[in-house]
Amino acid sequence: MSKKLSEHFSVDEIKCKCGCGAAHINNELISTLEKIRVIIGRPIYVTSGVRCESHNRAVGGAIKSRHMSGNAIDFYINGYNPCCIATLINLTCEGYRAIPYNNKKFVHIEKTTTT
Repeated sequence: MSKKLSEHFSVDEIKCKCGCGAAHINNELISTLEKIRVIIGRPIYVTSGVRCESHNRAVGGAIKSRHMSGNAIDFYINGYNPCCIATLINLTCEGYRAIPYNNKKFVHIEKTTTT
């Protein structure tokens, strides 16, 4: 059984998909995803969480991708347009930036400030 990070998110959901085990996620980012889930009232499906440098390169991630530091997650919510989700985040979640990828049907959220 995977370790729970919060009520609705586990380590298995956010760890690097290459199998290396990297799972160093920013807890504030997980709390923000929980907030979004409560506001929308639907499950959030993580498509990409933490990435090691090798996996980030393999998927064509940015050289300084925040996925590598545990400060970014890509996700979708069934039935919701990525633009709408990104707008909600950008208007209500200070210290975060959301970028919609409509062609791939997901949202990239990243922590823009560190505490």
